[in-house]
Amino acid sequence: MKKFIVLHSKDCLDSTILMPFLKGLNMGEKYRFEFHDIWNDEEAKKIKESYRVILEKTGKPDAIPMFIDIEKGEALSAPNFEKFITWVEGPDWWK
Repeated sequence: MKKFIVLHSKDCLDSTILMPFLKGLNMGEKYRFEFHDIWNDEEAKKIKESYRVILEKTGKPDAIPMFIDIEKGEALSAPNFEKFITWVEGPDWWK
C-alpha cells in the first residue's frame, strides 16, 4: 500500500475540491492518505516543517494542497487531476 501525506486546509478551495476524491481513494486497498490541515492545526504545521527539505524541491514549498510520497521522498504541489494520477500511478495509468 502506498502512503501519502496530504497537506491541505479546509479553508482552501483547491483542497476542498480534491478532498472527496482523495477520501474515496483512501477507502481502497491501494493507497493510504494521511491528511493534515496546515492552516488550522499547529501539530500539522510541525509535520509540514519535518518535510521541509522535500517540499523545497517542488519550488513551491508553501503551496497547498501538497502531496508527499513518503517512499519516494518526493512532493507534488497543487496538481490537477491528471497530473496527480500520473504522479501516483505512473505515466501509463490510463492503459
